[in-house]
Amino acid sequence: MVGVVVGVDGGGTKTVAIVYSPIEKKVLGRATAGASNVNSVGDDAADQAIANAITNALKEAQMEHKQVAAVACCLAGADDPKAAANRQDAVTKLLSHIDKQRVVVTTDAAAPVAALRDGELNGGLCLIAGTGCVAMAWSANGTKHRVAGWGPALGDGGSAHALATRALTFAVMQHDGRVSART
Repeated sequence: MVGVVVGVDGGGTKTVAIVYSPIEKKVLGRATAGASNVNSVGDDAADQAIANAITNALKEAQMEHKQVAAVACCLAGADDPKAAANRQDAVTKLLSHIDKQRVVVTTDAAAPVAALRDGELNGGLCLIAGTGCVAMAWSANGTKHRVAGWGPALGDGGSAHALATRALTFAVMQHDGRVSART
């Protein structure tokens, strides 16, 4: 029997895992867990969120861990090689029957570029504006270029966090009478 493939999309707010059957060409299970951006929640919480998402997606698909053939994790915070290696180790521990090379962990910005370029990271661009924000581009030769994505303390200007902070700051200033309402 050919195993299923698990895909994980993890960020600063939530982690989503899907179980996909390459034979049936359809999603068999999906689950959501807490945040898995290691820069926001730390190693243990990130690993737990990923494990919860995978386990619950498998449960929904009525599958067991041993039926997983490969895993692809596209995670906020996994642009750091050490963070990516730690997540790979955690997933390999969870799914101990899988060879480590069958567990791929990369930045969440790589997923849409690779999906549109037949798995290659060359000549593509991704802008993520979620809980955090980052822009990454890969030149034709695969060289990566990155802007932002450093977290709220250092200025993810297009993130939901930054936009909400600006809106709330304006509301408080208006309430205090320091600015007038815009018409």
